[in-house]
Amino acid sequence: MIELPYDDARFDGVLAWYSIIHTPPAELGPVLRELRRVTKPGGIALLGFQSGEGTRTMACAYGHDVEMIAHLHRVDDLAVALEAVGFEVKARLERAPRVSERHPQGFVLAAAA
Repeated sequence: MIELPYDDARFDGVLAWYSIIHTPPAELGPVLRELRRVTKPGGIALLGFQSGEGTRTMACAYGHDVEMIAHLHRVDDLAVALEAVGFEVKARLERAPRVSERHPQGFVLAAAA
């Protein structure tokens, strides 16, 4: 996600739906900068992620014989990071985990400045 194969300002919106869980919080800057690069001014970014701090490890992730490490992100920290790369946060939400989930879920909606 740090080198998307698209021109600058290519998209009216980008969706990072549970994809940033593969990136540690301290390494999100390049990912968010790249999302901003490919988003047109006024375009929308919507991110969904597992909220919190730390990591979680899943064995047999999603029914496959692989181990996956998921990085949790705090909603407020992600909002600050988005603003630092040129997005304006429009809405943020953290909801409690559902029965099938271990962690709260976070969502941030932002517009490219």
